[in-house]
Amino acid sequence: MISIVIPTIERDAHLRRCLESLLSDDAGGPFEIFVGDQSPDDRRDRILAGLDAANIRWLRVPKGKCRALNRALAAARGDLFVCLDDDVAVRAGWFRELRRIGGERPFDIVYGAVVEPRPLAPGEVLPRTELLSATAAIGPERGKRALLGMGANVAGRTAVFRTLGGFDEAFGPGSVVGAGDDVDFAIRATDARLHRRFDPALVVAHYEFQRVADGSAGALLNQYARGYGGIWMKDLRLGNWRRAASRLKGVLLASPKDAERRAAQGRAARIRHFAAGARVAARLPLDRKARLFRSPPPEGPS
Repeated sequence: MISIVIPTIERDAHLRRCLESLLSDDAGGPFEIFVGDQSPDDRRDRILAGLDAANIRWLRVPKGKCRALNRALAAARGDLFVCLDDDVAVRAGWFRELRRIGGERPFDIVYGAVVEPRPLAPGEVLPRTELLSATAAIGPERGKRALLGMGANVAGRTAVFRTLGGFDEAFGPGSVVGAGDDVDFAIRATDARLHRRFDPALVVAHYEFQRVADGSAGALLNQYARGYGGIWMKDLRLGNWRRAASRLKGVLLASPKDAERRAAQGRAARIRHFAAGARVAARLPLDRKARLFRSPPPEGPS
């Protein structure tokens, strides 16, 4: 069985499109879909109206993407566990490719391709980690960068996710730090020496675009910077000096390659938000063995 989780909060149209894409694809076997809804009100009936919801399990979850991921991971019955963002749509054949990947060895975690549904307009930024090209995604030819992928389309063996302790709830949208969940997870997977790879046949289209003109692109990049600050502080507290030094150098010296990102976020803003994330992470209790922060108790639906 395949277990799929889609964390979401107040993004009905995006979520509906994502669910429709999954339900219209040929699943080729048993599956379950967890919707980790962090919205302040229950939107289940409205969003699922007219859909075949027999395999959809709706979870009301306190605010925090990683809380939604962990709640689904605890309940998952499948051998494969898949994380999708609510603003993606799977391409035809996605289930087929996923089942192919699940039968291959060795395999612990696989990152799929995340592509643009249309070309970027001037002044637009597609959300992604700094390690992932919006059009080509990641690939083995990029060396170590292929180990760090985007959480919008990642799959793995359920037992592997559980062995890693799931997801650090201090990171990600809705968390105390604010972003960085996919990078933190990938770093812990790297440290655990798990087998990870990129598969270009496992494709989703990412529909949420941010714009420089209305400030949404800058806000997104600032959240990324906060997340990297939190990850840097975790490395520092765990004694990973070399990696911490490398990350700090990148924040202080690196400049975005594309003009849209340079316009959306200057170096001063990047450093300021990086420092803010680091300050938050410095105060959080840290489980050194699990390599996970213990974030404050959740607020909202449970």
